[in-house]
Amino acid sequence: KETGMISESLTHEREREEQIKDGVWRPKILAPFREVVCGASTKSFPGLIYLRNPDRFKEPLTEPQKVRAAKSLNSFIRALDPGTDGLISQLKGYTLMILGADCPSIALFDPKTHSVGVFHSGWRGTAQGIVIEGVKKMQEVFAANPSDFYAVVGPGYSRNYEVREDVLEAFRASQIFSEEELNRFFVRKDEEHFNLDLHQAL
Repeated sequence: KETGMISESLTHEREREEQIKDGVWRPKILAPFREVVCGASTKSFPGLIYLRNPDRFKEPLTEPQKVRAAKSLNSFIRALDPGTDGLISQLKGYTLMILGADCPSIALFDPKTHSVGVFHSGWRGTAQGIVIEGVKKMQEVFAANPSDFYAVVGPGYSRNYEVREDVLEAFRASQIFSEEELNRFFVRKDEEHFNLDLHQAL
Protein backbone atom coordinates (compact mmCIF):
# COMPACT_ATOMS: atom_id res chain seq x y z
CA LYS A 1 0.00 0.00 0.00
CA GLU A 2 2.87 2.38 0.87
CA THR A 3 4.58 1.65 -2.46
CA GLY A 4 1.32 2.42 -4.25
CA MET A 5 0.98 5.75 -2.40
CA ILE A 6 4.56 6.74 -3.31
CA SER A 7 3.94 5.82 -6.94
CA GLU A 8 0.72 7.87 -6.98
CA SER A 9 2.54 10.83 -5.40
CA LEU A 10 5.29 10.68 -8.05
CA THR A 11 2.63 10.54 -10.77
CA HIS A 12 1.06 13.72 -9.36
CA GLU A 13 4.48 15.40 -9.30
CA ARG A 14 5.03 14.55 -12.98
CA GLU A 15 1.56 15.90 -13.80
CA ARG A 16 2.41 19.14 -12.01
CA GLU A 17 5.62 19.49 -14.03
CA GLU A 18 3.67 18.98 -17.26
CA GLN A 19 1.35 21.85 -16.30
CA ILE A 20 4.19 24.42 -16.13
CA LYS A 21 4.66 26.74 -19.10
CA ASP A 22 6.64 29.99 -19.26
CA GLY A 23 7.22 29.95 -15.51
CA VAL A 24 3.53 29.60 -14.62
CA TRP A 25 1.81 26.49 -13.26
CA ARG A 26 -1.80 26.15 -14.41
CA PRO A 27 -4.04 23.36 -13.08
CA LYS A 28 -5.76 21.29 -15.77
CA ILE A 29 -8.90 20.75 -13.68
CA LEU A 30 -10.06 24.35 -14.16
CA ALA A 31 -9.16 24.56 -17.88
CA PRO A 32 -12.77 23.93 -19.07
CA PHE A 33 -14.03 27.02 -17.20
CA ARG A 34 -13.30 30.16 -19.20
CA GLU A 35 -14.68 32.42 -16.46
CA VAL A 36 -11.87 31.66 -14.01
CA VAL A 37 -8.08 31.76 -14.38
CA CYS A 38 -5.88 30.01 -11.84
CA GLY A 39 -2.10 29.72 -11.69
CA ALA A 40 1.03 29.85 -9.58
CA SER A 41 4.42 31.36 -10.39
CA THR A 42 7.59 29.27 -10.28
CA LYS A 43 11.23 30.14 -9.62
CA SER A 44 11.70 30.89 -13.31
CA PHE A 45 9.20 33.77 -12.97
CA PRO A 46 10.86 36.06 -10.41
CA GLY A 47 8.23 38.77 -10.83
CA LEU A 48 6.15 36.98 -8.19
CA ILE A 49 8.53 34.57 -6.50
CA TYR A 50 10.77 37.35 -5.11
CA LEU A 51 8.10 39.30 -3.27
CA ARG A 52 8.47 38.48 0.39
CA ASN A 53 12.18 38.83 1.07
CA PRO A 54 13.73 42.09 -0.20
CA ASP A 55 17.23 40.60 0.25
CA ARG A 56 16.51 38.32 -2.67
CA PHE A 57 16.68 41.33 -4.98
CA LYS A 58 20.44 41.35 -4.39
CA GLU A 59 20.74 38.11 -6.36
CA PRO A 60 21.76 38.47 -10.01
CA LEU A 61 18.68 38.22 -12.19
CA THR A 62 18.67 38.53 -15.94
CA GLU A 63 15.30 40.25 -16.30
CA PRO A 64 15.40 43.60 -14.47
CA GLN A 65 11.89 44.57 -15.59
CA LYS A 66 10.46 41.59 -13.69
CA VAL A 67 12.47 42.57 -10.61
CA ARG A 68 11.20 46.17 -10.79
CA ALA A 69 7.65 44.86 -11.12
CA ALA A 70 8.19 42.59 -8.13
CA LYS A 71 9.57 45.44 -6.01
CA SER A 72 6.58 47.60 -6.86
CA LEU A 73 4.08 44.85 -6.14
CA ASN A 74 5.92 43.95 -2.94
CA SER A 75 5.68 47.56 -1.70
CA PHE A 76 1.98 47.67 -2.58
CA ILE A 77 1.22 44.43 -0.74
CA ARG A 78 3.22 45.47 2.33
CA ALA A 79 1.30 48.76 2.42
CA LEU A 80 -2.00 46.89 2.37
CA ASP A 81 -0.87 44.10 4.73
CA PRO A 82 -4.33 42.51 5.06
CA GLY A 83 -3.09 40.00 7.64
CA THR A 84 -5.18 37.14 6.33
CA ASP A 85 -4.53 33.69 4.88
CA GLY A 86 -7.75 33.34 2.90
CA LEU A 87 -9.94 35.29 0.50
CA ILE A 88 -13.33 34.55 -1.08
CA SER A 89 -15.22 36.44 -3.77
CA GLN A 90 -18.04 36.31 -6.25
CA LEU A 91 -17.06 39.48 -8.12
CA LYS A 92 -16.00 39.28 -11.76
CA GLY A 93 -12.86 40.96 -13.00
CA TYR A 94 -10.90 40.74 -9.73
CA THR A 95 -7.76 38.80 -8.89
CA LEU A 96 -7.35 37.00 -5.57
CA MET A 97 -3.71 36.40 -4.72
CA ILE A 98 -1.98 34.26 -2.12
CA LEU A 99 1.72 34.75 -1.40
CA GLY A 100 3.70 31.78 -0.20
CA ALA A 101 7.05 30.10 -0.49
CA ASP A 102 7.15 26.48 0.66
CA CYS A 103 3.50 26.32 1.66
CA PRO A 104 0.85 25.14 -0.81
CA SER A 105 -2.00 27.41 -1.80
CA ILE A 106 -5.54 26.13 -2.24
CA ALA A 107 -8.08 27.37 -4.77
CA LEU A 108 -11.79 26.52 -4.67
CA PHE A 109 -14.21 27.24 -7.51
CA ASP A 110 -17.96 26.75 -7.58
CA PRO A 111 -19.27 27.02 -11.17
CA LYS A 112 -22.89 27.15 -9.98
CA THR A 113 -22.59 30.24 -7.77
CA HIS A 114 -19.51 31.58 -9.65
CA SER A 115 -17.69 31.96 -6.35
CA VAL A 116 -14.01 31.37 -5.65
CA GLY A 117 -11.79 31.05 -2.62
CA VAL A 118 -8.01 31.03 -2.23
CA PHE A 119 -6.13 30.00 0.91
CA HIS A 120 -2.55 29.89 2.11
CA SER A 121 -2.21 26.55 3.89
CA GLY A 122 1.10 25.80 5.56
CA TRP A 123 1.24 23.30 8.39
CA ARG A 124 -0.49 25.69 10.83
CA GLY A 125 -3.32 26.53 8.46
CA THR A 126 -3.76 22.88 7.51
CA ALA A 127 -3.77 21.74 11.14
CA GLN A 128 -6.31 24.46 12.04
CA GLY A 129 -8.56 23.65 9.08
CA ILE A 130 -8.32 26.89 7.10
CA VAL A 131 -9.81 25.22 4.01
CA ILE A 132 -12.69 23.82 6.04
CA GLU A 133 -13.38 27.31 7.40
CA GLY A 134 -13.15 28.71 3.87
CA VAL A 135 -15.71 26.19 2.61
CA LYS A 136 -18.04 27.12 5.49
CA LYS A 137 -17.66 30.80 4.68
CA MET A 138 -18.46 30.21 1.00
CA GLN A 139 -21.56 28.26 2.06
CA GLU A 140 -22.62 31.07 4.39
CA VAL A 141 -21.94 34.03 2.09
CA PHE A 142 -22.70 32.60 -1.36
CA ALA A 143 -25.02 29.66 -0.53
CA ALA A 144 -22.45 27.46 -2.26
CA ASN A 145 -22.70 23.67 -2.06
CA PRO A 146 -19.30 22.00 -1.44
CA SER A 147 -20.31 19.03 -3.60
CA ASP A 148 -20.19 21.41 -6.59
CA PHE A 149 -16.67 22.67 -5.81
CA TYR A 150 -13.55 22.12 -7.86
CA ALA A 151 -10.45 22.18 -5.68
CA VAL A 152 -6.84 22.86 -6.61
CA VAL A 153 -3.86 22.17 -4.36
CA GLY A 154 -1.05 24.35 -5.65
CA PRO A 155 2.67 23.59 -5.71
CA GLY A 156 4.58 23.60 -2.44
CA TYR A 157 7.02 21.69 -0.31
CA SER A 158 5.46 18.36 0.47
CA ARG A 159 6.73 14.84 1.16
CA ASN A 160 10.12 15.92 2.55
CA TYR A 161 8.76 18.78 4.67
CA GLU A 162 10.73 18.23 7.89
CA VAL A 163 8.87 18.98 11.14
CA ARG A 164 9.13 18.11 14.82
CA GLU A 165 6.79 16.35 17.23
CA ASP A 166 5.00 19.61 18.11
CA VAL A 167 3.61 19.84 14.58
CA LEU A 168 2.20 16.31 14.79
CA GLU A 169 0.66 17.19 18.15
CA ALA A 170 -0.91 20.33 16.66
CA PHE A 171 -2.54 18.20 13.95
CA ARG A 172 -3.68 15.69 16.55
CA ALA A 173 -5.10 18.41 18.83
CA SER A 174 -7.25 19.86 16.04
CA GLN A 175 -9.17 16.54 15.86
CA ILE A 176 -9.69 17.11 12.13
CA PHE A 177 -7.64 14.06 11.12
CA SER A 178 -7.89 10.43 12.21
CA GLU A 179 -4.87 8.60 13.64
CA GLU A 180 -4.79 6.51 10.48
CA GLU A 181 -4.53 9.68 8.38
CA LEU A 182 -1.86 11.15 10.64
CA ASN A 183 0.18 7.96 10.26
CA ARG A 184 0.04 8.46 6.48
CA PHE A 185 0.90 12.18 6.54
CA PHE A 186 3.72 11.97 9.09
CA VAL A 187 6.63 9.61 8.39
CA ARG A 188 9.27 9.42 11.11
CA LYS A 189 12.67 10.54 9.87
CA ASP A 190 14.72 10.21 13.07
CA GLU A 191 14.23 10.54 16.84
CA GLU A 192 13.27 14.22 16.64
CA HIS A 193 11.87 14.73 13.15
CA PHE A 194 9.06 13.67 10.84
CA ASN A 195 8.51 14.23 7.15
CA LEU A 196 5.04 15.75 6.67
CA ASP A 197 3.21 15.24 3.37
CA LEU A 198 1.22 18.48 3.28
CA HIS A 199 -0.34 17.81 -0.11
CA GLN A 200 -1.77 14.51 1.09
CA ALA A 201 -3.10 16.17 4.23
CA LEU A 202 -4.77 18.90 2.20
